[in-house]
This record gives sequence, structure tokens and C-alpha cells, in this order.
Amino acid sequence: ISRDRKWLKKIHKDVLEGDPFTSKLIQIMEEMEGLPQQDLCLGLHRSDYMLHSPQNERPQLLQVEMNTVAVSLGCVSNLTSKLHQFLLKRYSDFSTNDTKREDHSVSSLIYDYLTSIGIEN
Repeated sequence: ISRDRKWLKKIHKDVLEGDPFTSKLIQIMEEMEGLPQQDLCLGLHRSDYMLHSPQNERPQLLQVEMNTVAVSLGCVSNLTSKLHQFLLKRYSDFSTNDTKREDHSVSSLIYDYLTSIGIEN
């Protein structure tokens, strides 16, 4: 979705006049159109969840926010991943054995990305 420029313009058109930050981001995106783009990209995201417990219903974990800038807790990402696995096992029928990224720190992911596009040291 983040690379669908036409959709991004459409979805944000009603807030551009009143939101200078978003307006500037859309302006930068428009200025970048037609310029060469990288094939790879690295996104650092933090998702926030809350436990939703309606009366007489089974509790559910619901995503309430996705942050793409606020990554100040990246240094504890391994612990956060373990917490997520614990919560999923405890409060959900969903379980996963996907531990591919469990041992990767944010710094190692950034290093791997930079190395993959030819930037070292």
C-alpha cells in the first residue's frame, strides 16, 4: 500500500489543507515521481495492541496503532517478539512457529539491508 502513490494521494486529499506535515510528505512523493527507485527497502515498524474484552465474549488482541517513525524501543525488539509469542499462546488460538526474525536485532537488520545495497562500514 505504501508504494501505491495514486491511492496515497486519494486517501490523503481531504487532510492536505489542514495538515502541513502530511501535505509536505505528499509534495515530496510527487517530486520523486519519475526518478529512479530502489528495488529494496527497509521498514522499521512498531505495532501497538490492546486486549479487547467485550462482556460475555472471548478476549482478543487487537492492533490499535502502527508506527513507522517511533522506533525508540528497537533495542528491546527481541524481548518484544518473545512477549508477542507468549501473549499469542496465552490469549489466542493462533500460534506460530515462525522464529526466523526472533534472534535479529534492529541494528543487524539495518546492517543487512545496507550491505545488500552495497553500503558497508
